[in-house]
Amino acid sequence: MKKSQRIPLPDGASIDDYKGWEEWDYRRWAWEYLRRNLSFRAACAEVSAIKNSAERLARKAEIAQRFMLKRYRDCDAPCETQKPAFQAIKPSPLPQSIGATEWSTALRHDQVAIVFNLRPALHAKNAIGAMVANAEKCLQKYLENLKGFEKDCKQHPQSQLGRKQHLRNLRLLDATAVGHDPIDIARLPWWREYTEKGQLKTLEADAIRKAVRSARDLTEFGYTAIFSSPKRLERMPVRPKEQDSK
Repeated sequence: MKKSQRIPLPDGASIDDYKGWEEWDYRRWAWEYLRRNLSFRAACAEVSAIKNSAERLARKAEIAQRFMLKRYRDCDAPCETQKPAFQAIKPSPLPQSIGATEWSTALRHDQVAIVFNLRPALHAKNAIGAMVANAEKCLQKYLENLKGFEKDCKQHPQSQLGRKQHLRNLRLLDATAVGHDPIDIARLPWWREYTEKGQLKTLEADAIRKAVRSARDLTEFGYTAIFSSPKRLERMPVRPKEQDSK
């Protein structure tokens, strides 16, 4: 079997390793953070070692659901052939006939299923709006319950960052991953683009530590704030030719 092409993570040293970053859309940035998630990378390595095809497919589905991917993709898969796609909402299949339709899905502790009866919308123009409003109340209730399980989780303000700041984050993560500590990074030529001239290396190192922690948060589900942000298309739009594949 021919091995698929893989794009390993860079070391942060050369901007050429992030070719096209000026045009990356919100999905690509979210993906770049996810592929730096250590648990996700370990799961992908685990899948590649599974020989049984049925077991491998089932594991891929589990990983996709856990990390909110529309479909499984390897952490080092190139983006040129298939664009990364995320899924925060999973609708049931469209009915093909009148009558009951059986559909099942396994729910994680951070998921909720709501059944909408669309019949009122056939008779009342504003019925869908009312149902969505009621569903929002239900979602808020489940969210409060989820916060009880994940007390350390917090909303991430970095979803509002622009491309240059996201690029800085990726380079910091990659430099850290290959063993550079904050003092090392403060001495790297590319870091000078992000710091004031003449600043003390110790102060730079403190800023780098804080930036790395914040960037690492984006790899740990903080990336979901990027693809779910209401301003995602405004800040990092999908190029026209890709709109149909959104």
